[in-house]
Order: sequence, then structure tokens, then C-alpha cells
Amino acid sequence: MRKAPKKVVEETILCLCEERFLTLDDLAELLNRSKDSLRNHYINPMLEDGRIEARYKNVPTHPLQGYRTAAGAKIGK
Repeated sequence: MRKAPKKVVEETILCLCEERFLTLDDLAELLNRSKDSLRNHYINPMLEDGRIEARYKNVPTHPLQGYRTAAGAKIGK
């Protein structure tokens, strides 16, 4: 089975995180992806370009780290 296109996964992450923080574990389970793949291919780039924000900005490895859609991020609906 082919994986969804990158743009679709990014839009899905933005929708899932729109009104709440989700952990990497939550996202991995919801998207049926490995945590490492999600972190490297989606979460880190989306943090860098400001589409999502981290709950604990100064502690990237916080055990309860979560992510939510940044204010003003464009979500294609």
C-alpha cells in the first residue's frame, strides 16, 4: 500500500493539531507512521517553518512534548 503524499500528511497534521496539543505518540498512532519518520520528515520541518508549535519550546526532548497548529497557519480545507 502506498503512503499518502507529503502534502496530504502535512494538512492532516495541521487539522489534527488545530485546537489541541498532540504528542508524537498520538500522531504516530493516528497516522499509522513511525515516530522517527514523523519527527524527521514532518514535525521538525513544520516546526522550523512555523506551521506548528511545540508545547515546551525550550525543552525539545520533554517527555510530554506536544504539538499544535500555530496561530495563523494556513490549513487547506
